[in-house]
Amino acid sequence: MTNELRLDDEKVYEWRFETQRGVLLDLLSLALIPFVTYRGLQFVAKVWPAGVFWIVAVLAGVMMLVVIVEFFGSIFGSQEDRVERRNSVYYGAIVCVGMLAFLIESSAGFLRSGLTVPEDTHRWTFMLFYADNILRVMLLDIPEVYELSLSAIVPTSWPARTAVLLFRVAVGLGLIELGLRVVAMAMPKHRFQGTVREACHYGDSLPHDEFTVHRVGEVTVIPRDGSWPLAEVLNILKPGAPASNVPTDQNPKTESADSSARS
Repeated sequence: MTNELRLDDEKVYEWRFETQRGVLLDLLSLALIPFVTYRGLQFVAKVWPAGVFWIVAVLAGVMMLVVIVEFFGSIFGSQEDRVERRNSVYYGAIVCVGMLAFLIESSAGFLRSGLTVPEDTHRWTFMLFYADNILRVMLLDIPEVYELSLSAIVPTSWPARTAVLLFRVAVGLGLIELGLRVVAMAMPKHRFQGTVREACHYGDSLPHDEFTVHRVGEVTVIPRDGSWPLAEVLNILKPGAPASNVPTDQNPKTESADSSARS
C-alpha cells in the first residue's frame, strides 16, 4: 500500500477521522461573539449614535440575507462547498445576534420606541429580554403557551416585532449549526470504509480545519454476497445452538454462474 492518494484508486480502505478540538470553544464562541459585538457597538455609538445605528441596521439586514441564503445553500447546495456555507451561517448568525440586540436597545433608533418597557428599568432589563427570546427559541416557544416570561418588555410596533423576529431567526440558525458541530465533536473518532473518492465525500461533511484523516489499511472485499432471513441469522447467537442451525445462502452464486456473467 503506497502513501499517495489517487481519486482513481478503486481499492477499499479503512479511514479514521480524528479531532482534538472539544465543544467548549464552540460554546464559548456562541456566548462571547454576540456579547462582544453588542458591547462594542454600544461603545462606538457613544461617538455618533444615529450614524452608527443606521450603518449597523444596513449591515445587519445584508448579513441576515446572506446567512439565510447560505443556510439553504448548505442544505440544497453542492457537496463541495457545504462546510464553508455552514461556517458562514454559524459565524454570521451569532454576529447578527449581537448587532440586532444593539439595534433593539439603541435609543438613537426607532426600534426602542416600539417597545413597551417598564418604568423601573435597570441594567439587566434588556439582558433578560434577550435571554427570554433565546429560551423561547431553544424551548420551541413552550413558555409562550404557559404565559411564562423572564422580561416585561413587549414589542408593539411592526418594526420592533420584525427586529425581534430576526433576532430569534439568527439565534435559531446559530443553535442549529452549533448542534451539528457538537454532534461532530462529540465523536472524536470517525471510522469509515470506502475508496479514496468516497472518503473525500465523507470528510467533506466534517469541519475541514479540525479533523485529521488516517488511512488505517486496505480492506479485503469478499466477492460473494448472500441473503438470509434475519430470524435464522439471530438463531446462531443463541447459547448451545448446533452447527446445523447455521443458515445457508438462499441466493448462492456458483463459480460457473459468476464466470458466465463475466463473459
